[in-house]
Amino acid sequence: MKPITEAQIASRWLELFARGETMLAPEGLRVPARSYVDPDHFLDEQRLLFREPPVVACLSADIQRPGEYVTTHAGGIPLLVVRGRTGEPHAFVNACRHRSAPVARGCGRVSGSFRCPFHGWTYGLNGSLLGQPRSLGGFDPLDPAELGLRALPVAEGSGLVVVRPGGGAPIDLPTFLAGTEEDLDAFGLADYVVYDRTQAEWRCNWKLLVDTFLESYHVFSLHGASVGSDYPGHVMVFDAFGPHLRVPVPRATLIEVAEEPPEKRRLLPHATVQYFLAPNTVVNHTLNHFILWRLVPLAVDRTRAEMTMYTPGPVEGDEAERDMRAWFDLHDSVTRDEDYPESERIHAVLASGVTQATQLGRNEAALIHFHRWLAERLDAARQG
Repeated sequence: MKPITEAQIASRWLELFARGETMLAPEGLRVPARSYVDPDHFLDEQRLLFREPPVVACLSADIQRPGEYVTTHAGGIPLLVVRGRTGEPHAFVNACRHRSAPVARGCGRVSGSFRCPFHGWTYGLNGSLLGQPRSLGGFDPLDPAELGLRALPVAEGSGLVVVRPGGGAPIDLPTFLAGTEEDLDAFGLADYVVYDRTQAEWRCNWKLLVDTFLESYHVFSLHGASVGSDYPGHVMVFDAFGPHLRVPVPRATLIEVAEEPPEKRRLLPHATVQYFLAPNTVVNHTLNHFILWRLVPLAVDRTRAEMTMYTPGPVEGDEAERDMRAWFDLHDSVTRDEDYPESERIHAVLASGVTQATQLGRNEAALIHFHRWLAERLDAARQG
């Protein structure tokens, strides 16, 4: 983030705080319960939000060296993203062309090929079929060139790797990023390295997990025993970049810079800055590290939360390791023990049918932006 941007955001927030105000949407919004619990609505989302348009699959840091790969899902499609031999990213449907078994699991690095565990078919980093061991001529009528992994459109820039899971048109990365690249490039996100990662599944709709990232109004209450006292989260500002959002969450220490000249105010030493990249990714900067959250819809009532932490370089020394481990554990525990269980409880209430809609207040302006975009995107896609 550029210093001038830091100063502008810090000044906006401080002015609101001094007046006892927050950024308000023109009006509140009722979100129908069915958008969280209806299976048909979920299937529309899978197709129209996660298959046809581009989505963030990982960061460049996840696949820095040739052979490094990650697996994930989008729109129900299993994805495999790997760094090729000459440095280019590749994206494939993670399914062997024989019997559709996944050829890779989790993340890691391979020396030069992927081997399907079912019958041992092997594929190069570019997806080409390399071998069908012990098949004894059983596939001779078929052209091996037609049996490579199914390639998907992929683009890389500003530290992000973006994939179109449903295949088809190439990805126009500047259009997808919609201006967020200016901040991400200033951070040097592309040069970060993986520190650690974790994931877990939750019994709730994916949007309930997204919702917790897009308003800090809940911080004083839900996180009162953990981090709530450090963040006056009831005062919020945000900026929209098309469907994407920049949501800074300042700590109370930002108040201390109010006496500084506006152009000298700095935001980053005093705030977590979250970049929501629609539809389901959050890139979070806090002091000396980034966190990537991907909130992967698996079913209308089941979501996998993937969390990866990145640092500017390898963490060296016992003290630095203790500090970084403490940050990782804090991010993990706040979401794992507070945010996500609450989302499960909300989903259970919505699924019971007793609540027809949730009510968003004008003070939840970023969250309203997300749900309005979501409804408009689905309506336009259905009509188109």
